[in-house]
Amino acid sequence: EFLPGSGRAFRALRLLRIAKLQRLNTTIDDYCASFGAQWLIFVIAILKQLAFIYLLAHVYACAWYFLGRSFADKSQPNWLDSLEVETRSTGDVYVKSLYWVLGHLTAAPTDPDMSPQNHAETIFTVCTIFCSFLVIGAAVSSMTNTIAELGKLNSDVLETKRQIQAFLHTAGVHRELSSRILQFALHSYLRRTALSLDVGVLGLLSERLKGELAMNQRSAYFLAHPLFHGVHDNHLEVFRDICETFKPIVYADSDIIFNCGRVAQYMYVTHHGTYRVQSSQSRGQSSLCLTDLDTTFITDAEWVCEISLYTKYIHQCTLQAVSYADAFILSCDDILKCVSMSPGCIGFVYRYAQEYLVTLPKLQQGSQTCKPLELLSLKAARHTF
Repeated sequence: EFLPGSGRAFRALRLLRIAKLQRLNTTIDDYCASFGAQWLIFVIAILKQLAFIYLLAHVYACAWYFLGRSFADKSQPNWLDSLEVETRSTGDVYVKSLYWVLGHLTAAPTDPDMSPQNHAETIFTVCTIFCSFLVIGAAVSSMTNTIAELGKLNSDVLETKRQIQAFLHTAGVHRELSSRILQFALHSYLRRTALSLDVGVLGLLSERLKGELAMNQRSAYFLAHPLFHGVHDNHLEVFRDICETFKPIVYADSDIIFNCGRVAQYMYVTHHGTYRVQSSQSRGQSSLCLTDLDTTFITDAEWVCEISLYTKYIHQCTLQAVSYADAFILSCDDILKCVSMSPGCIGFVYRYAQEYLVTLPKLQQGSQTCKPLELLSLKAARHTF
C-alpha cells in the first residue's frame, strides 16, 4: 500500500522527468521559431534558470524549516526560537525561511537572528553555502550566455548600420540623404531577411526542400491566381519551381517600378506597402477611357502586368512606390524555364495565355473605369476564365 497522496507525488515526479527531456526543449524552441519569436527562446531559457533556482531554494527552505521544527519539538535551541513561530502564520515562516536560503545562495545579507543555534543547523548552513558555489555559478553562466545570445539577434543589424554610417561619412554624403539611405537600408535588410533565407543557410538544403520551403512561404499569394491555381492542382512540381523562381524586391518610397511607354519585363505581385498607379492618355485611345491623369492606389496584394508573361507589351501606366514596399517579380523567361520540362503544363499555360489575350481587351472595354491592362481585376479575369 502506498501512503495517502503518494500517487500524486509520483505523478509530479514523472512530470519533472518529462521537463528534463531534451525533446521538450526542442519542441519549445521549434514552436517559438515557427512564430518568428527567436527572442522568446532566450527569454524562456532565462525563466527556466530562475525557476530552477527557486525550486532549489524551495527545497532548502523546507529542509531548513523541518530542521528547526525537529529541534523545537525536542525543546532544544533552534533558529525558529527567534521568530516566535506560535504567533506567525505558516506563510510568514515559509517566506522567512526562503529569504534565509536565498541570502546564502546568492551571498546576500541575511537576518542575523535566524542564524543556526545548534550543531546540525551549522552543518546545514555550511552545506548550503558550498552548494551555492555550484548552483549559482552554473545558473549565472547559463543566463549570461543566454543574454549574450539574445544580444546577437540584433548584432547583424547594428553591424550593417555601422558600416553604412562609416561609408556615408567617408563619402561626404549630406545629412538628409544619409538619413534616407540608412533608414531604407535597415528596412530593406529586415524585409529581405523575412522574405528569403540567407544564401549560406539555403545552400545546406536539398533542391526539393528549397522548393517546398518557397512554396510554403509564397503559395498563399499565388494560389489566388487562376493560372497558378491550375498549375498547382495539375502540375505540383512545376508550381513548386515557380514559387522558388519568384524574386523578392524591396522598394524605397518614390521609387519608380516601371514607367509608361517602356517595354514590360516582369509581372509584379505587390506584397507590402502602398503603390501609386498613374495612367496618362495615349494617342489613339478614346478620351472616354482615361482622363489626362488617372491615379489609382494599391495597398493590398495585387497582380500587376501579368500580360508581360505572354506577349510583348508597352506599359500604359507608371507604377511608383509611395511608401517602403516590396513585391515578388516573375519574367517570361522565368516561367518558360519552369514549364519547359512538362509538356502537359506547357499546353495548359499556352491555352490559358491564348484565352487571356483574347479576353483582356473585352474586360478593358467593359470596365467602367477602363483601367490599363496591367490592373484589370483578378476577380473579373477569374470569372471569365
